[in-house]
Amino acid sequence: MSMNQTICSETTLPAPIRTGAILSVLAGAVVRAACMVQQWRERARQRHVLATLDDRMLKDIGVSRATARMEVEKPFWRG
Repeated sequence: MSMNQTICSETTLPAPIRTGAILSVLAGAVVRAACMVQQWRERARQRHVLATLDDRMLKDIGVSRATARMEVEKPFWRG
């Protein structure tokens, strides 16, 4: 697996299994759940980094302190 390819890449999704359709559905559900957890962790990490930025850095990226605070206070599961 390359550095840019993650478990959530299209190429890692399981192919349908003719004789085991239930297994295919379950495998797809497991991959989707793993992708959701990966997304949540990344969102939490990004919000943590955003919380550490000073006013100059926030200005550099065009984000106000109030906007940053609103984003940081969101729970990890909210996009």
